[in-house]
Amino acid sequence: MKLKKMIQKISDWTRERIGFDGLLHFAVCAIMTALIKATAEPTLAEKGALLAVVAVAMIGIGKEIYDRRTDKGCAEFKDVACDLVGIIVGVI
Repeated sequence: MKLKKMIQKISDWTRERIGFDGLLHFAVCAIMTALIKATAEPTLAEKGALLAVVAVAMIGIGKEIYDRRTDKGCAEFKDVACDLVGIIVGVI
């Protein structure tokens, strides 16, 4: 029963603070980073991780700039933070 309550608290906190959009930012950046890193040449493994971090960070920040300039989305710092956490998880 305690585990169920803890999971519910985490779920509620995530929904209130991060939201579904933030979770999407996290998941997409983690997946993109891991894929770029995994497809790098074996001799470039370290550079592949750096390439993944830079490329995905640029995509995430670029998307927020696009959202801000076009008003087609909502540019939020929270989204960039979720992107960065996703990138970190993708590298690990």
